[in-house]
Amino acid sequence: MHGDDLRYLREHQGYKRLLLGVAERYRSLGRFGGTVVLRDLTAAEQQVLSWHFRRDYSGQTRASVSVAKFAASLADTRFAAYSLQEIVEAYLGQPLTTKQAELERFEREREAFFQRLRQGCSGQWAATWLDAVLAGTAIGLRRVLQAYGRDAGAGLAGSLERVCVGLEMLERRTGGRGTFSGYGLRTSGPGDAGGGGGAGRVGSAGSAGSVGSAGSAGNAGSAGSERDRCRRADDAGRAHGTRGPKTAVPFPPSAKRRLSGGVPIPAAQWKPLRLPVFAAEVASDPHAFDLHTELGQILVDALCTALDRPAWHTRQDMLEVLYAAGVVGDEISNYVTCWGLLASRVNDAERQGGGRSQGCHGEEAGGDVDAGDVDAGADNSGGSFGSVDVGGVSGLRDSDGGGDRSSRRQIRSLPSGSVDKIWEAAHANRQILQVPLAWFDGLDQIWVPGVACESRKPTAGGQGFVVENAGVFSAILDGLGGSLGEPTDGEGCALICTTGQLKLAGLLLLDHLAASGAQLWYSGDFDPEGLVIAQKLVDRYGDQLRLWRYTVEDYAVSVSDQAISSRRLAMLDAVGDRRLEAVKVEMRRRKRAGYQEALVQLLVEDVRRAGG
Repeated sequence: MHGDDLRYLREHQGYKRLLLGVAERYRSLGRFGGTVVLRDLTAAEQQVLSWHFRRDYSGQTRASVSVAKFAASLADTRFAAYSLQEIVEAYLGQPLTTKQAELERFEREREAFFQRLRQGCSGQWAATWLDAVLAGTAIGLRRVLQAYGRDAGAGLAGSLERVCVGLEMLERRTGGRGTFSGYGLRTSGPGDAGGGGGAGRVGSAGSAGSVGSAGSAGNAGSAGSERDRCRRADDAGRAHGTRGPKTAVPFPPSAKRRLSGGVPIPAAQWKPLRLPVFAAEVASDPHAFDLHTELGQILVDALCTALDRPAWHTRQDMLEVLYAAGVVGDEISNYVTCWGLLASRVNDAERQGGGRSQGCHGEEAGGDVDAGDVDAGADNSGGSFGSVDVGGVSGLRDSDGGGDRSSRRQIRSLPSGSVDKIWEAAHANRQILQVPLAWFDGLDQIWVPGVACESRKPTAGGQGFVVENAGVFSAILDGLGGSLGEPTDGEGCALICTTGQLKLAGLLLLDHLAASGAQLWYSGDFDPEGLVIAQKLVDRYGDQLRLWRYTVEDYAVSVSDQAISSRRLAMLDAVGDRRLEAVKVEMRRRKRAGYQEALVQLLVEDVRRAGG
């Protein structure tokens, strides 16, 4: 188009909205067609329309302009020598394109972006994550694609490169298998309540992600230098004794005992990384992977994908995933309270990969010892604790009258002299112990000392009674005779208080107890939150956890005047265990909460009977 004609078009404001509308219709339809609707017509627009369509538009405020008729009208204007496409492209200063073509180009560039990242990865974890992103199956996929839609340039490439560097560092430190897999609160497949899943394959048409600028992603040189810098920092830290050996194996042969769910118990070969320190080493920013940030959430998504874990839903889920990869987040305010437990700690030689000492029974410590028949707590039925035989670790009887159901549990022997002194002193003096997450660093086993054997040795069984209310926890201890060195009932039993919703420290302690063969019992409030906690624990521990005082009769004793809103009652939809069905029905009928405080005396009697 001649310069004078183009200048005329651009200077005359009457053409602006009309030509932009024509371009948008082409972008949508892939051809020149349809109608452009102009509202609140300006005087300049009325003038242009009057010129092209040979009618007076001066009194109109709205016009529907046929694109085909507008193209035909050009023959009677100074633009007769140009096609409509030539006019619109000259006005825009770029070729016309369709939405479908833009989407296909966007997806090609996006796939190439992630392919370049993938080619720069040397670790299996990072490769697994990026392969899943490319295949459209990664946990948190939508979060990554949305980040790409906002910034497809070097800024995002650098951020995701840091995630890959972090994955490679953690993979080397853990030998490629993580430090602790956990039981897993959810059994559903990958989805992403935290913002991922369901976005479609990265390179396929119709996948999620808004069309954004397709800036260059090329930072291969900086990617390599960043990875090399972090590897040097990793090696330097290891040389000063702050990191584990490069070839550290998280589950040595002697610690590969698996639970009924096929999950390895925690191993404690080396100290975990603190999240801010890890972030500073990888990204030169201690807050780069804070859990409220997008990059922190992408890192957790990537770990879920690489370690084949379910999608996270809560902050506690995120902390558990990080712990599985050897990173500790909140380790001081994240704590659990307990009474009546012992723990063993891996010594320095073992943490550096050395051999383990001989066990109490003359075998290699950590080897399997036949614990005999110990009841697995098969079918809870949700019955009152008082309705079952709890006279010791050998005779837990199903409350449905089905008889004893037992399973063989392999309990590891304890290396001589490795009982943790703090736990031992608290147990000897019948003191309450508040255990922060930091204390789990280096712990090998936690168990309920048995009545009929030396207290320092792990035993096949024991009873672990779990409550979430600190006041109820203290009241049970008071009922048993106190925790300040006085004689007490409840030998062979332990009390655990999670203090509200499940924290990682509480889950780790219960995981250890489950690994020791202990029978877990949970009692909580009769409100939606309490039943949801009970359901999560049942999902996690299966028949190794029994519901304690969760019958309709117990609810009737504990019911209060505190109303439960319809919104909270809807939370009961997440509770699917059949043993809680009758209680759910009654709670929905009464719409009132019940509280454990009214059951304290019954809870005390249950623990006293269990301890003989």
